[in-house]
Amino acid sequence: MPLFGLGVWAAQSGKETYDAVLSALKTGYRHIDTAEMYGNEKDVGAAVNDSGLKREEVFVTTKLWDSGLGYDHALKAFDVSLQKMNLDYVDLYLIHWPEKGSQLKIWRALERIKKEGRSRSIGVSNFAPRHLKELLVEGSEHPVVNQIELSPFLQQEHIYSFCQKENIHLTGYCPLSRGNRFDEPNLCQIAKEMKKSAFG
Repeated sequence: MPLFGLGVWAAQSGKETYDAVLSALKTGYRHIDTAEMYGNEKDVGAAVNDSGLKREEVFVTTKLWDSGLGYDHALKAFDVSLQKMNLDYVDLYLIHWPEKGSQLKIWRALERIKKEGRSRSIGVSNFAPRHLKELLVEGSEHPVVNQIELSPFLQQEHIYSFCQKENIHLTGYCPLSRGNRFDEPNLCQIAKEMKKSAFG
């Protein structure tokens, strides 16, 4: 899994997403993160397929949204995502949000998807330790990733320490706080010392 990736949460479906992903891949990004809920999986897949890169060179993540609808729904939703992207497999498939009382059933569906080779790895997003414990005890596979909002201003140390102990890799989204904190005094001071702007 590449260290940096392009997330397309805020990108409009169609040309905006397609162009952003294609540009990112040409620039050197090798991880693209989308989700069923974003409504732009088709454009991500088209850009990956049109990039000229070998499929194994690009790490693609997508996520299941309506995880409360059960095992069969999860399998069907994955099929739809794969068809939209016109890919043979994804590299990482995540449960987008924890659902009380249903996540173990959903996790079983993800385990099956991985076993069938249609997703190389499986994990979760926005899970706190209380959500992860059931999967760790009852699941036959452990989540390899927990994708959470993570930045210098939101460090979520209780989740970090739990995942570190359980060997679950943390992936941080919104590492720049959606660009809303570039005027933060400490960040500005560090930028000044490094002879950079807060934007880089």
